[in-house]
Amino acid sequence: RLLLLFLFLFEFFHLTAQNAVDNNKDTLELLIDRSNDAYEVYNYKDAIKYASLTIDEAKQYGEDYYRFLGYDMLGGIYSETGDSIQGRIYSEKALEIARASKQDSLIAWGTLNLGILFSENKRTYEKAIRYFEESIAINEKIDDLDQIHLIYISLAWTYLDDNQLDSAYAVLNKARAISKNKKIDSLNILYIELLFGRYYLAKKNHGRAINQLEFVAIQADKDS
Repeated sequence: RLLLLFLFLFEFFHLTAQNAVDNNKDTLELLIDRSNDAYEVYNYKDAIKYASLTIDEAKQYGEDYYRFLGYDMLGGIYSETGDSIQGRIYSEKALEIARASKQDSLIAWGTLNLGILFSENKRTYEKAIRYFEESIAINEKIDDLDQIHLIYISLAWTYLDDNQLDSAYAVLNKARAISKNKKIDSLNILYIELLFGRYYLAKKNHGRAINQLEFVAIQADKDS
């Protein structure tokens, strides 16, 4: 009977602990969803509030994944509202958490977001490119073609902004090869083709640029 009592108590406390973990995750999911919802309608005050609450609750529950999401969200919000320094601080904190977790998908996510942040300033293009390349390398390791294709868009755009046309062309061709995969988002495929048009325009090949942009317009009409 004593053994049965111990077994009962063990099972009871195990289920109680599991329910607490599930409830904690539900709370964190609700908070980050509210932050995302506020962000999508440009309600940055509430987006910041719920992202900050996510970080505080995640720290209390020991949920680093949600701490990452909270800091990542704050990085995006502050960058979009013109405070690039604060945005970088939060995004770097998110990447620090990702690296500590040793989760490839989170590290790839964090490096991509920092690449996007640094690509917004001509003085930090080289940093942006390094982060994009790191994110690509990690996504190649975990075989996430869709993410690689998405990063190629940002990387090619940055090369074009920096007038590194040969590098942009090489990246665009790599992306076009991936575009043949049926799982790739059709809108992202059009973005690549649009950037080819921008490349030809920068090379002053106006005929090919016009043809490329006309092709994109026709495909967009078909997809709409």
